[in-house]
Amino acid sequence: MDASDDRLTALSARLADHVRTTLERELAPVVSAAVAAERLAGEDRLKSERVHADERLKSERSAHDDRLKSAVDEARGEWLVRERHASLARSERLLGAVRALDNAPSLTDILAGLVAAARDEAGRAALLVVRGPTLRGWSHAGFADDMLPAAEISVASTDSGLLGTALRTKDRVTSSEPPLGTDAIPSASTFALSSDDRVGIAVPLLVDGEAVGVLYADDDGEAERAVPSAWPECVELLVRHAGRCLESLTARRAADPQSRLRQGYGGQANAVAAEATRTDDEGAQRFARLLVSEIKLYHAPLVDEGRRAHDLRQRLHDQIARARQLYEEKVSPAIRRHADYFEQELVRTLADGDPIVLGQRS
Repeated sequence: MDASDDRLTALSARLADHVRTTLERELAPVVSAAVAAERLAGEDRLKSERVHADERLKSERSAHDDRLKSAVDEARGEWLVRERHASLARSERLLGAVRALDNAPSLTDILAGLVAAARDEAGRAALLVVRGPTLRGWSHAGFADDMLPAAEISVASTDSGLLGTALRTKDRVTSSEPPLGTDAIPSASTFALSSDDRVGIAVPLLVDGEAVGVLYADDDGEAERAVPSAWPECVELLVRHAGRCLESLTARRAADPQSRLRQGYGGQANAVAAEATRTDDEGAQRFARLLVSEIKLYHAPLVDEGRRAHDLRQRLHDQIARARQLYEEKVSPAIRRHADYFEQELVRTLADGDPIVLGQRS
């Protein structure tokens, strides 16, 4: 009985092994197919998810680009509006300054208006006028409270810095691009810049081609700076226009003898009034040059005709007589006895160096 049980057990085991082997052999392809199907399904899902993610990313990127473009366009529009307003404000300010210079009733008003307008453009401005071999302060604006009074500022005309160079070259000089042989630091230590990124300029004030002063301006003040800025060009324009206003004012005074006699001296001579009252030869020469320059400026057609006809003295008799009267009133007899600078200036300026062109004295 025990042997039969053993055989039955062995038979059952062999049958179970056979069934298991058979099942494994038959189910293996099914399992493999199922695994493969699951893998493919997973890959399809992953691919689908990747496609969806790419689409979302593309959509979000497009939306971001649209928002960025909109923000940039809005910012650009705001900047253009601000720039337009700033440009209009600058143009209106500059136009107002030009009009004020045009309407200034006196030389003092022209110079004061020039300094104020240059200060408005740059931040700091100072005007120095020619006094013999030096440039002396006339007025300044925009500087700190501890700034020297203008009257105490003095620079030699031979100085190699901005002011002296502008005076000699009769052209604008900038600290950021100094001419050969000059220093970037302004002539007077009073005008020294606080840092290298600040800019100072010096522009000569020309009257009838002669430099009668120099305007210095810089952006080293406390006002907020615009970068880039056109203030140097605006300041140069103002200085050049102020010079033309001085010429125009003196021309009008030259046309009104009574006005000139009431003033006590000729129009352009206002630019160097202190020199006109000096007792030295240099002041007399300068005063004579300014008086004769007025005649040439205002009566250019008569001057041209007189040069061709060699009768300048006769053709401009009244104008020359009035100018000489003013010269003799302001120049001491001691100087007039040893040199006739007025006559010399008639030859040099009016007759272009040829005394014959003047004609005979009356």
